[in-house]
Amino acid sequence: PEVPAHIAQGPSTPPSAKKTVIPVTKGGETVLLPIEKIALIAKEGDYGLIKTFDGAAFLTTESLENLFQ
Repeated sequence: PEVPAHIAQGPSTPPSAKKTVIPVTKGGETVLLPIEKIALIAKEGDYGLIKTFDGAAFLTTESLENLFQ
């Protein structure tokens, strides 16, 4: 049997295209936080609470599932 084209081509996002930054909010401003600075991610109501190794705290509206893709 023939494999459908969308399956034969594999995923549209290559594995090497992992996130290097996450958009977060602090003080009403959106900034791009490098993932290597993240110490903790937790769910806080409808938001993701992100804490860095230096103690800074940020919020994100991205789902935890999306953050780990």
